[in-house]
Amino acid sequence: MQKTMRFGAVLLAVVLAVGGLVTLANAQEDLPAWMTIELVNAETGETFTLADFAGKTILVEPMATWCSNCRRQITETTKLIRQLTEDEDERLENLVFIGLSIETNLQPADLKTYAERNDFALTFAVLSEDMLRALVAEFGRGVANPPSSPSFIIRADGTFTELIFGIEPVEDILAKLEAEYMEVEAAATAEPTAAATPKK
Repeated sequence: MQKTMRFGAVLLAVVLAVGGLVTLANAQEDLPAWMTIELVNAETGETFTLADFAGKTILVEPMATWCSNCRRQITETTKLIRQLTEDEDERLENLVFIGLSIETNLQPADLKTYAERNDFALTFAVLSEDMLRALVAEFGRGVANPPSSPSFIIRADGTFTELIFGIEPVEDILAKLEAEYMEVEAAATAEPTAAATPKK
């Protein structure tokens, strides 16, 4: 696994740094409303939006504290974060990992306790009813079905993938993130076309 995770790290770090600067301005334009709805960081109490991370690649994992499949998937994601941290991997600066609880009545303090009890490393927030409805409208009802382990990626340019289902190991998560960033980089270096809008 170590060899796999180190493969291409230097090259991708350069791509992330350069590509992030290229796409930052575009990422602020034409974003869907759900990216701008305020969330509360369960650990710090600070507010943020998904749009705040424009120019970075964001892995979003809808989840619930009662969901055993969610715990399994978030455990794998946490392993990836810790591995990148231990390796002092520069890619980590351009990656964001967010767990969004669909339990709209859950208190942020309870979500914080859940994350600490399981030693998870993601940034967690509770979805508001408005944001949950917006995500369902965008991605379908699967986004509100935690046992199916849904996730999606917001690319550095503000576009995003369709829902991805299933529990994925560390290597697959990293490969998926790399593939989405390389797609953005390829688009950024292609011949200029009409302005891009967020897409699946």
